Parts: sequence; structure tokens; C-alpha cells
Amino acid sequence: MKLYDDNGHEVTNPATLKALKALEGLIADLEKPKHEPDYSDIEVYDDDGVRVTNIATLRAIAEAREIAAERRRRWEAMNDDADKKVS
Repeated sequence: MKLYDDNGHEVTNPATLKALKALEGLIADLEKPKHEPDYSDIEVYDDDGVRVTNIATLRAIAEAREIAAERRRRWEAMNDDADKKVS
């Protein structure tokens, strides 16, 4: 990779070239399109019986499921601890 500064001189500092090369890789990763998770396991229908396919709605349902599962795990852990103290 050949780079030139504002005065037209070639940049030859190895540390600078290495840092710029790393940034080039990061930029390439950021420019890749984001992959949307698979929400095919979520089946939701509106009032007319049409399946909901809006990504934001499906994402919200998936997040709500994750939150509910985490609360359930915490509740069960809390009850298990209480049962151990009583025994």
C-alpha cells in the first residue's frame, strides 16, 4: 500500500502504515451489510389472520422472550436458594 501525505511525500513509517492497514480492515468490516437474525421460529398473526413479518416487531418479540426467560431463571434460582435455606 502506498500512501502520501498532504505534501505529496510517500508515507514510509512502518508503524503508521501498520495502523492504517488495521483501520482499513476495520472499515471494510463496518461496511459489510448487517445480517438480520433468523426469526422464522416466531409465528405471530394480526387480527385479520395475516402473518406478521415486520422485522422490528419480530425483534421485539424475540427480545421479550429473552427477558422473560432471564426473569424465569432468576425467579427459579431465587426460589431454589430459599428452599435450601429452609431445609
